[in-house]
Amino acid sequence: MGYTLTVGMESQILETTCPPWALPREDIPIHVRLNKNITEKILKAIIELPECFELKDTINASEFKQFSNRIEITSIGKVAKSEWDYFGIVIATKEPFTELKKQIRIGIKLIFKDNTEQDFEVFARVFRPLLEIENIPEEIPITDNPRSEPVVPINLKFTGFGDISIRLESTIGGQIVSQGDSVLDEIFQRMMKEGLIKENMLDNKLGIKVNEDYIHRVLSDFKEKFRTSNQLEKMMNDNELAKEAAEMLLAYSDEEKEKFMTVFYKTIEGYLIKIVTDILNRNISNNLHVESSTSINTQIEVPITDVTLKIFYKDVIGNEYPSLEQKIKLHDKRKDPSKFHVNIPLEIKHVDDKNAYKNVGDMVIGSVT
Repeated sequence: MGYTLTVGMESQILETTCPPWALPREDIPIHVRLNKNITEKILKAIIELPECFELKDTINASEFKQFSNRIEITSIGKVAKSEWDYFGIVIATKEPFTELKKQIRIGIKLIFKDNTEQDFEVFARVFRPLLEIENIPEEIPITDNPRSEPVVPINLKFTGFGDISIRLESTIGGQIVSQGDSVLDEIFQRMMKEGLIKENMLDNKLGIKVNEDYIHRVLSDFKEKFRTSNQLEKMMNDNELAKEAAEMLLAYSDEEKEKFMTVFYKTIEGYLIKIVTDILNRNISNNLHVESSTSINTQIEVPITDVTLKIFYKDVIGNEYPSLEQKIKLHDKRKDPSKFHVNIPLEIKHVDDKNAYKNVGDMVIGSVT
């Protein structure tokens, strides 16, 4: 289903179809259907693309030439067993727009062998997401009260269109001090804390199943890396594995490694189910997914430490948008402050998405470029 324009003439019927919406850089197929009686009368079809588009492919164009953003189709393939012939193009925007919604005109001209012409147009409609910071505390107090563990609550605002995933990063003086969990690292961390999980111990209310092939791939991949200390150290350096876990595994003998792999195999499915459940629970908005739990992990050396929090986000086809940034002060209010290690969770409390676009196919976009 898409945007359709039909143009009627005595000797022909033209119908163009274009999807009702697309994300930036997403493929947009545009089709032109022709009455078979007039296909052979066409000398060429000219399609003028605005500068913001690039040509990704042609559809049923036996011969064509491209001059910058002008496409000239000089031969259209005949379609057997159909009352229609057709041609078309696949285009995509080169970059995301600043605007959250944009409707762009694409001109199409048919030039016939009898020197007559026909002009018509289609409209590509492109939408993008926008994430903004609604509220983040400017200061996080660190006190002697063990019951008031510090946390950075984050409130965000989502507008525009499209699902996004976000990643949080914190820096002090340009050095990254945030810590997140990869899937493999999460499994190890949970194993070390909770031990072996049996199926009857799982609280799997969502009925999550883990594909057997995926379990074997994870296990096989880890077995390969587990064989040498160099691979384990690389996993640690690439943040696939926490330093403590890597050091523990490096100390294992060959026999202990074999026993560990047996336990790992019995445990991995249970922990994958738990991790997927946690990820689903972190979908705090219909449009937003948090890639991993993240915390500020650093040493406090002065009474007030400035932390820069960055929020990165991208849409489902991988478009990355400008990151968000906020300064936070970690304020050491203890009676006897000294250099010490802190781990402060970054927690997204709320996402205001009431102004997100709900039904873009039916939206009317005023501006046409």
